[in-house]
Parts: sequence; C-alpha cells; structure tokens
Amino acid sequence: RLLPGSGIDPQHWTAPSQDRGQPRQFLMLARIVADKGVREYVAAARQVKAQYPDARFALMGALAPPNHTAISPDEVDGWVREGVIEHLDPVSDVRPYIAAADVIVLPSYREGLSRVLLEASAMARPIVTTDVPGCRDIVRDGENGFLCGAQDATSLAQALGRAASLDDEAWRAMGRNGRTRVVAEFSQEKVNALYLAALADAGVPSPKSLP
Repeated sequence: RLLPGSGIDPQHWTAPSQDRGQPRQFLMLARIVADKGVREYVAAARQVKAQYPDARFALMGALAPPNHTAISPDEVDGWVREGVIEHLDPVSDVRPYIAAADVIVLPSYREGLSRVLLEASAMARPIVTTDVPGCRDIVRDGENGFLCGAQDATSLAQALGRAASLDDEAWRAMGRNGRTRVVAEFSQEKVNALYLAALADAGVPSPKSLP
C-alpha cells in the first residue's frame, strides 16, 4: 500500500495574509545540488526575467553540501553577481520565507514525497515543480500549481511564466486550492489514520490495544 508521506500539521503551517501583488517573488528551498534542478531554476529565471524584469528569484540552501552533484559556492556566487538569483542561507524556521514568497519552486529530478511542497501548499502558496513521482503527487496542474518537465529549463521557464502572469485573484484561488488539498489528503490526522488502517489490514494490533 502506498502511503502519503508522514503527514503535515496544518495548524503549524498556517496560511498567512493573501495581500500580495506584482512583481512576483519565487523561492526555491533545497540542497544546492544538481539533482534538485538548481541549474534549471537559474536558467529558467533568466528566461522569465527577460519578460518580467522585476520578478525576483531566491534560492535557499546550504553551500557545498556533501553530495557528488553539489554545486560549487563559486558557481552560486556567480549567479548572485549576475543578478539572476538571491542566495539565502538555510534557517530553522522557513515559514516567514514561504510567507514572503508568492510561488515555491522545486524542479527536482526525483523525490520521495516532497515535504517542501506540502509545507508551501499548506501555507497557501502556489507551487511550480516537475512532473515526476513525489512532486506531481502534490500538484494538480493549473489548480494549485504548475508542472514542468524534469531537467528542462525551457519547460520550467514556461511554468514559471504562467505563475508570474497570474492576477491576484487567480493567485489567491490557487493558494486556497493547495491548502484545501493538503488538509484533506496530507494532514497528520489523515495520514495517521491511513497508517493505522494499513497496520490493521496486516494484522498488527492498534497501538491503543497494546499493553
């Protein structure tokens, strides 16, 4: 049985004020490694900024993580000097940063079930992510975010452009759709119930019945 991750607490990941406006602010929260689609994000940001020059793109993540596809600090610094992205050091509580962004982006090549996308949706932020398992499970294209091809900066740029073009009413509706879906399908209460049902089907006693 396929279970939807470990669940999320909608009371912790609350929806902030929906009063936003142009220009759109995009945020990617991930380890700075190639497999997360960081280079595609930067390349797509260049394309989108050609049409929306005031759009802002931020990347939050630790520099030089221990990974064979890690992107060097020098390469990241070059992007920052170019003005295509802003780099943010990781923080223990990302909620203020998600709240300050308009769209959360994760162009990963593969995921289990993305916690970042669940958190963003719970906070009523539209998401842009790749059409791969673990990412597409959270997004209904055009309803609470936009999907793009993996390892495809042009496809990502098109999805980011769709997000950048949203008027405030459509942006708010997309955020509400995301939170509604997370609460209904991915809340801790819902996921815990699914785990208990799976255990019961396997003949494992309920924790309430254990001595």
